[in-house]
Amino acid sequence: MNTTTHETVQPLLADAAIYRRFIGRYYLSALKAVSPERDNEVFELTLSDSSGDLTVIARHDQVADEVILEHSMVHVEVAALPTRVGIVRVCKNLTCAAASKRLGNSLSALPLSQCPQPDVFKAFLVLYARIQSPLMRRFIDDVLLQPKIGISFLQCPASLRSHHAYVGGLIEHAVEVAWNVSGVHALTDIERDVAVVAALLHAVGKTRTLTAGSTKTALGTLVEPELLTLEVCADALHNLEYHSPSLANQLRYIWTSGIFREHTCGQNEALLYDVLARSVKSSKVSQQSMAFLAEAEIDTPAFV
Repeated sequence: MNTTTHETVQPLLADAAIYRRFIGRYYLSALKAVSPERDNEVFELTLSDSSGDLTVIARHDQVADEVILEHSMVHVEVAALPTRVGIVRVCKNLTCAAASKRLGNSLSALPLSQCPQPDVFKAFLVLYARIQSPLMRRFIDDVLLQPKIGISFLQCPASLRSHHAYVGGLIEHAVEVAWNVSGVHALTDIERDVAVVAALLHAVGKTRTLTAGSTKTALGTLVEPELLTLEVCADALHNLEYHSPSLANQLRYIWTSGIFREHTCGQNEALLYDVLARSVKSSKVSQQSMAFLAEAEIDTPAFV
């Protein structure tokens, strides 16, 4: 694909090749020295977002002056330069963005390369794109764009010994439950949105208690993950409550009522809660069909 004369801000990396110059904030998934000479040392930086990776070149002084580290966020200005071997993308400016309070402005900032289950990650983006309520989409943004939460959500197991006890199991379990409830036509649109968001984030507390290496964190040896879900979502719930107290309270009730823990509902519980209880039980105790991934691949949004 030929590079155009266009410039842009924060393109998806899958589309970056068409731009002569772009700026943005991206996850740095790899950093490698490619020149043996210290005085002329050059580094390859692998930038990542939800669409894939892009390799760019940076000078030693750019990397050293800003203390650029792998697995952190960076601000970059990248220019496409023609060479004898083709177009090379070079960092004109490079700064550390590790202190940023959010990974980005949308879920496109989440790096596909850091998810061991890339097809499941794409299905997650499809579910997100199908949420009709802007408030509920923003809620997911507020939770998963927290730097220490979003990456862990992509990598953590859902448990250490029972269901989905492998790297990437947490997002797989979340997507299975959410995909099940999203197909229940008896729910209203807003009920479906609430159910999908509650399902996707019902175990997000495990990002604080489990590691991608399938071990417990220090906090995980002391506190059950269910008790941390509301803590992880606290700021997002506060923002949601400002616009819709009823939606915020529904999520609080769902996550603390025992629906996900006991897998059962009382006879007088609303359809929404019964659907969630049945869906989480199906994902935990049975071999969930992953056939929905084929549909997700077809329907994967071009941007988030």
